[in-house]
Amino acid sequence: MKDSKIKPKVVVDAVITWVDGSDKKLVNKKIKYLNSEKESKIQNVKTRYNQVGEIKYVIKSIIKFAPFINNIFIITDNQSPKIIEESNSWSKEYRDKLKVIDHKVIFRDFLKFLPTFNSTTIETMLHYIPNLSEHFIYFNDDMFLIKPTKICDWFKEGRPIVSGKWKKLPQKIWYYRLKYLLFPWTLKRAGFKYSQAHSAQIAGFKEKYFLTYHKPRPLLKSYFFNYISKEKKDLIDQIKYRFRNYKQYYSYSLVWHKAINNHTLILKENDDLLEIHRPHKIGFKKVISLLDNNESDNSVFALNIQSLDLVNTIDLKFILNWLKIKTEINLT
Repeated sequence: MKDSKIKPKVVVDAVITWVDGSDKKLVNKKIKYLNSEKESKIQNVKTRYNQVGEIKYVIKSIIKFAPFINNIFIITDNQSPKIIEESNSWSKEYRDKLKVIDHKVIFRDFLKFLPTFNSTTIETMLHYIPNLSEHFIYFNDDMFLIKPTKICDWFKEGRPIVSGKWKKLPQKIWYYRLKYLLFPWTLKRAGFKYSQAHSAQIAGFKEKYFLTYHKPRPLLKSYFFNYISKEKKDLIDQIKYRFRNYKQYYSYSLVWHKAINNHTLILKENDDLLEIHRPHKIGFKKVISLLDNNESDNSVFALNIQSLDLVNTIDLKFILNWLKIKTEINLT
């Protein structure tokens, strides 16, 4: 880990949003604000907050495969992942990287909107993390690094490098228009693609949008201050929802599309992500096969495995063991 002692020209932090959905205090707090069982089902609230301790491997993957990362901020609601206690046995160099930031800190000027159970709302406020570097990479707790990366994989001449594909806006595709006409309630589902398309439209795109996937997201703090926080009323309209709402945009997608307009974003359409959906449906053998087959592809350095909390205990053990071996690193 000699490279970790060399200070990079650009300081880059990592930010991870995390919640322990099994915490009884959180569960009781959430029940209080849920309007109905129907809302819970529509927004898939339960599985969105469940976790199986995978954040440990997210953090270790960052330290191992992105040694240039300065601080690793973990955004929580009065919680602390077990790896914080584990880090007490690490050397100071690595232990000091971890910093737990409570929601009350980033919502310090907007406390009336807490508690919130809405990741879309939370990620809108990341730029209020104290001492966050201008350049940072935003992780969800199911996003891992699996190959060595350098700053130039994420930023070039200070500009974020974003992977994805150009897609037509749904409103420009006849079968989506028909779907929304026949089933207007589907418009009220805050889907992954829909929310990105919505973000692009807010940024002024009328025909297409740049669709990105579940990969760690390189961002600039100034993007958020320039494109999101200038008008307090607009910011409040975004963060007032305690649960996901179709009227919200994805903050990272909105600032990226604004940056595209200003020619301050680098786009690439090659695939550097291995994304595994529904591991509980395809089984651990298929999951492990996908992971192992990817080992020889050096162009893919990011991994996303969704809904690990739905995987049965036996299969989960194999998958977590793969992650454990992949992210193993001496931190003492």
